[in-house]
Amino acid sequence: MKFLDAFTAANADQPCTIPFGEVVDGMKKYYEVMGMTIDLVNLIREEAELKKHHRAYLHVREELEDTADEAMERIVELLRNSGAPHVWKPENFPFSDTDGDDEAVTISKEKYDSMVDDLLTMAELIDMVTDMRTRDMEAIRTFAKVVPSFAAYEHNRLRLYHEAAKEAEEIFDRWADDLDDEDEPDEYFSD
Repeated sequence: MKFLDAFTAANADQPCTIPFGEVVDGMKKYYEVMGMTIDLVNLIREEAELKKHHRAYLHVREELEDTADEAMERIVELLRNSGAPHVWKPENFPFSDTDGDDEAVTISKEKYDSMVDDLLTMAELIDMVTDMRTRDMEAIRTFAKVVPSFAAYEHNRLRLYHEAAKEAEEIFDRWADDLDDEDEPDEYFSD
């Protein structure tokens, strides 16, 4: 709003000519958005009042969320449809455009951070198990002399562990440029 205030102050004396229909349309849209805002404020107050008296308020919460979603959809629609040259809107506002074929998933930053932490922890666990099993090679060689079928079984498992470790390493390498050092979890295991 500081930009708008400064712009208005600098150009307050400049004449502005727009068709009367656009003025009326702008006023209608302004009052429509004001009405949505008033509805939201009233629902917030109703919810607060019900909470104060320890009464059920979830139905109001749902209505509040629905009303907020509807208001945001309408505001976005108004912004996208306002093609008049005197209306300034930044490129890709309020959402960046995507191709129709592209799929997008949106999650909260908290869930994203949790997912990254879990994936890195899982990769660390795979790496730890692979290291432990690789160190068991001496015991496997000893048992192979006594029980050859056990040795074949264990060698197949070790090969699987090595493949899992390579895949985990590829995942680390693939994401290495995108992840900051602070995104990696603390060391849970040490040698």
